[in-house]
Amino acid sequence: MNEAEVKVLMSICYRTGIKDGWDCKDLPTLEQLDDTVNEVYHNYLMAKQEQMAEEAVEEI
Repeated sequence: MNEAEVKVLMSICYRTGIKDGWDCKDLPTLEQLDDTVNEVYHNYLMAKQEQMAEEAVEEI
């Protein structure tokens, strides 16, 4: 992922935190935001690896 995509992920997390705050819930900490971004990035990498594996099988 490039820098712009990572920033989009952070923006999504930030907006989610504000929404939760508007619902009278505690805003997420920076650590929680980092955890969310790491989880999304990990899911992206796993999906990318699965896609590459499927493409390799199709070529055979």
